[in-house]
Order: sequence, then C-alpha cells, then structure tokens
Amino acid sequence: MKKKILVVAMLVLVLSFSVFAFAACGDKGDTEIKTVRVVMPDGTPALAASRLFTDNKKLAGLDTQYEIVAAAQLASEMGTGKADVLIMPTNIGVQLISQKGYDYKLAAVCVEGSLFVVGKPENVDGEFTLDDLKGKKVACIGEGGTPDLIFRYIVANSEGVSIGEGATDIKVQYVAEAPVAKTALSNDTVDFAIVGEPAATAFGAAVGATSRLDLQTLYKEISGYDTFPQASVFVKSLLVANSAFMADLKAAMTASVAWVAANPSQVNTYMNSIGSTTTFPVLSLSRTAICAKFVAADYETQAEVLNYLAIMGVNVGIFA
Repeated sequence: MKKKILVVAMLVLVLSFSVFAFAACGDKGDTEIKTVRVVMPDGTPALAASRLFTDNKKLAGLDTQYEIVAAAQLASEMGTGKADVLIMPTNIGVQLISQKGYDYKLAAVCVEGSLFVVGKPENVDGEFTLDDLKGKKVACIGEGGTPDLIFRYIVANSEGVSIGEGATDIKVQYVAEAPVAKTALSNDTVDFAIVGEPAATAFGAAVGATSRLDLQTLYKEISGYDTFPQASVFVKSLLVANSAFMADLKAAMTASVAWVAANPSQVNTYMNSIGSTTTFPVLSLSRTAICAKFVAADYETQAEVLNYLAIMGVNVGIFA
C-alpha cells in the first residue's frame, strides 16, 4: 500500500508535465495522414483488436488497414514511422519513445497481466504457491521482458523464496517461446513453466499441465494494483490530436473486446480468417485479460502503468 501511495503521489507531480506525452519530433514529417496503418503481433494483442479488421475499415472517415506482424518487426515499424498505430509490449514502446524520440503516444492499455506458472498434477495438485517451486526447474519465456521481470519482482518481494542454483532455490531456465516451454514440460526437463494465455490453458490439454499459479494475484498482493499493462496501443501524435479519430478508435477497441467476451465459440474461426495462427481455447478467453483502457483521463490506469514501468526498469526521461 505504501508503494501505491508513493506512485500515486509521483503521478500527481508529473501530470502537469503531460503524462504519457512521450513524444519528440519524428523523422517522417507527416502533416496529414490519409490512410491509417495499424499493426500488432499475433496472440492476445491481435485478439484485443480483432474485430477492427472487419468492422472498422474506416476510423473518423480515414481508410484504415490492419496487419498482424512478427513481434521482432514492431521496433522497426515504429522507428520508420510506417505504422500509424501499433499494439506492442508497453515497456518496449515507452522505452523506444523516450530514448529514441519517436513521435508516438501511449493511448490505451489493451492487454493486462495474463501470466501463469503451470505444472503437472504429479508435481503439484490444483492451485499452488511459490513455496512449491523451491528446488524446482522453471522454464520462462521472455528473458529480460515482462514474464521474467514480473516473476522476479514477485519472488524478490516474497518471503522464503529466491531464484538461484541452490538446493532450495527456484531454478529459472529461459526459453525462446511457449512451444519450447511446452516441450520442456512434456519431456520433464523442467518441472514448471511461466507462460501467458492462451498458452497456459493450451498446456493443460497438450501435456496435462492443469495446475497453475496466478501471477496477477501475487502481483496485486505486493504492488497494490489489480494488474499490470502487458501490451498497449501507441498512436502517432498527429492522430492523437484528431479527437474524432481517437473517439472512433476507443469505440472500436471497446466493441472488439466485448465481441470476444460474447462470442467465445466463434473466436478461433474468426481469428484464423484475419491471419492469426494462434489457437485460443474457449477456457482461455476469460483469462487473456484483453481490455480497452484509454489513459487520457484514466488516472488509475496511468498510475498502474507508472508502477509497472518502474518494475520494468524503464527510464522515462520526462519523469527524471
């Protein structure tokens, strides 16, 4: 609670300096955008914006094109200015803007925390605790990224557990992606795996890893915030100044998230139709934590983002 009060106090101090106006002069020199290009990686970011592909060919009268791209391509898309709107990991987007001066602003959070530690019932039955990970090998996706740093933050602020190579330490083994974690768990080279949804649920069907530890619950207990902003929507400053566009974008994102919640049985077929290769088990959809939280007047969401960025070690110059 003390941490939450401190972060909120910091927020009040910086609001007068235009919180989330993480912008500098861009190198593209646009004075008018006639066709809006929106890009996002596959998985939950694409799920959050999925209905825009078919329902929102125009936003505020502007032709709008949508594309699912490789996650590794996102930094280039922002750096070159080819994308007008991007959905990407929150910490990476903010870091690029603050360090490189790319002319974008953080407009909304669209995926909140959806990370879980999963394991087989023979190792631990049902829900379990961090203590059950002592002396065990844990595969973790995203070395140096959100899964890794959130898990380390939780362990560092929990009594009686630590990450290391000792007999009672949690032994973290990094893997490139969820399928590698799945293989490691399947052949018993690790005891547990840290993955996001929908992979966490898919593991249950694939390798019987039906036991889980909800990292969002532990994060809330420690930080005082309900969740963390895993992925966000970044918009070119020129478009942020277009109030009609931002209003339409907010309405479209809100409707997209609502459609997913209301039509779980149709999600996989629809996602395939727009180019997604991710499988979304119906049971995973309520755990994907997709949302449409636009930050302009949402101080609580802004405070959550600030707290998260501090944990991620992102040095945002405007707050120095």
